[in-house]
Amino acid sequence: MVVDLAADGGQSGLSMAVVVAGEGLPGLGAKTRVPGFAWGAGVDEVRAQADAVERAWRALGSPDPVGTVACGLSGLDQELFKPLASAVGSRLGARRVVVAGDDLTTHAGALGGGAGAVLNAGTGVVSTAVAGPDRLVRVDAWGYLLGDAGGGSWLGREGLTAALAGADGRHPPTALTERAVARYGELRGFVHELLRSPTMVADVAAFAPDVLACAREGDETAVALSVRAADELVATATATIRRGFPEAAPGSVPFTWTGSVLTATHVVRDQLVRGLATACPAAAPRHPLGGGLEGAALLATGRDLVHLSLAFCQNVAVP
Repeated sequence: MVVDLAADGGQSGLSMAVVVAGEGLPGLGAKTRVPGFAWGAGVDEVRAQADAVERAWRALGSPDPVGTVACGLSGLDQELFKPLASAVGSRLGARRVVVAGDDLTTHAGALGGGAGAVLNAGTGVVSTAVAGPDRLVRVDAWGYLLGDAGGGSWLGREGLTAALAGADGRHPPTALTERAVARYGELRGFVHELLRSPTMVADVAAFAPDVLACAREGDETAVALSVRAADELVATATATIRRGFPEAAPGSVPFTWTGSVLTATHVVRDQLVRGLATACPAAAPRHPLGGGLEGAALLATGRDLVHLSLAFCQNVAVP
């Protein structure tokens, strides 16, 4: 039996599942998750991403031949989609490969293949509007150093900064300091190691759940950080909707969210929804239907023609 596969991943990990055809969003059968990939350049980046996809396929352990594999992956330049598709097709022996940015597959999964805007705030932040064939708007996704405002890497970094300032006595005491010690150990030694760590972004983003937990418990510093994160995400979502749907009437643009900062807890999400009501009346918030893996599965079926038609999503036939 020929199987179709969906893959979704980035620096923190890559998930793969067998696609189960059905009405609405496709179902997901057997699943696996493997370590992600470091962003590189050119051939090195294609190799790193193809390696991760192949690792997931082997971990899945399916002996069946592959029909279509649809991949939603972060950090890859559009000009590298074709060589990546060729590499994945060759390694998996797939008959057909679909390659897209993970923002596109996340959008497809969250809104079931429909038009609208999706804000993804995980380790990084990317907000995407799909208004029709060949009409896509992308906001942020500038990376941890210059962007990703309000996301996990941003929240973790700001939380650690506050924790260290509290430890020094440069700012009022905060429960974040105790949380940082509990997670990382002695802080000065941790910071020295962090600056040399190849997993620095993930290590910092790992503190974001602690910031949100402290905010739920009422720590003033953590609450202030969660408010700032929500404000940044409101600005990002508002820009996305206004650029994608400039003439939209109030309440006419489907809007939803994905990513751990917004799905693991209501702390930032509730503030985001309240902020949008004032900043962007066109937004019609709703809970997501699925995530990036479900979106990749939708692309694998070939039924989501709007997303497949977008220029940076390439459908490549593999002998």
